[in-house]
Amino acid sequence: TNKATLSGTVTDTQGAVVTDATVKVTNLATGAVREAKTNAEGFYEVPLLDIGNYTVTVSKTGFQTVKRENIVLQTATETTAD
Repeated sequence: TNKATLSGTVTDTQGAVVTDATVKVTNLATGAVREAKTNAEGFYEVPLLDIGNYTVTVSKTGFQTVKRENIVLQTATETTAD
């Protein structure tokens, strides 16, 4: 299949995990957006993404919003973006 999984752990500048953060994954070719929340360990996972280039934006009230650009997902892979 032409699908991939993106996952990672969200931490603050001190290295502590950030729980309940919103992670938005945007496909740059189609504009499609998928959203996930971090769990008690700061972990998130967005499965079944189309292959291609993505931008990941992480936000939570009280924290600075962070954007990671040009994350490339390839067929049948699991990519980590912390």
